Amino acid sequence: MSIKHILLLTRSLQGGEGGMQLYTRIVIDGLRKRHIPLTVIGYQGGRFGLPFFLVSAWIRTLFFQGTQVHFGDGVLVLSAPILRFFRPRLRLSATVFGLDLLYPSAFYQYVLRRALPVIDRVVAISAATADAARARGARTEGLAVIPCGIDREDRGMERVPIRGEKRVDLLLFGRQIKRKGTAWFLEYVLSLLLQSVPVLHVTIAGDGPELPRLRELVSRRGWEHVVEILGVVKEEKKWTLFSEATLFLMPNIPVAGDMEGFGLTCIEAASMGLPVVAARLEGIQDAVIDRETGLFFTPLDATDCVRVLKEALAKKWYPQAIREAQQHNYHSDLMLHRTLEHVCS
Repeated sequence: MSIKHILLLTRSLQGGEGGMQLYTRIVIDGLRKRHIPLTVIGYQGGRFGLPFFLVSAWIRTLFFQGTQVHFGDGVLVLSAPILRFFRPRLRLSATVFGLDLLYPSAFYQYVLRRALPVIDRVVAISAATADAARARGARTEGLAVIPCGIDREDRGMERVPIRGEKRVDLLLFGRQIKRKGTAWFLEYVLSLLLQSVPVLHVTIAGDGPELPRLRELVSRRGWEHVVEILGVVKEEKKWTLFSEATLFLMPNIPVAGDMEGFGLTCIEAASMGLPVVAARLEGIQDAVIDRETGLFFTPLDATDCVRVLKEALAKKWYPQAIREAQQHNYHSDLMLHRTLEHVCS
């Protein structure tokens, strides 16, 4: 089928550089650079205005005169069965990210399970996300796993640790919510790790509802000299933290009704030549190349986490090799090429 004009529906135009926002921006820019006719209907408001956007977007798709509609996430897919009924010749595609498939509403899940089977092509950002989509009716023959990519050249910064050689700087960065595992690390891992690595310094960055709990844990253990909690940081500061750290840690834990669709910060760390230690869980498994850009430990196993952290500290890492592995496997050009090939061919 020849793609003459694509209508892209997205909720990811409200700024920020989360996985969904970044993925959508790369796809939009790529379509435009390739001169594929594109109409974007994007939502930039809050949660309460979303139903009005969904209704207006659905109406516009009914009268769309192009050949394909691409749904920017699982929420937008819900209108697919009605669109298929009224416009059976339209090609329908979608990108799904993980959490957009897990909303616990029984009505949402009911509609989603009837919407995904009518989508011709589905892009999942990780194998775990693909499994979640397949479990909700996405057709295997139309499903592809395409991880997010980044363009390191945009950063203009090399990894240049500024700490003394005797100090080990461990960085945890991300939105501080339960599944990120930061509280679990402080409660069950840090005291064990300090027995082996007394020169350890831990930096925790990122905003979120878990911050008060994290500060309480640090205060209760008297770890103010060991753990620095920065909260929200600007983009430039984020890359400075990556450049100065010894290891990046992503200690996610399983949480019912929640998941890590992909580990974007893992490939961001790797793009700076920073080795990653991560829980072998959900979409994170698609963001770390074992023994090339990092090492995995068993989720919720404090002893194994300490063992792998010590192994990572003892291992001779080559920042340039880590950067090259990231570029080879997680570059935005590769992600875009594979996405357009699957969605538009």
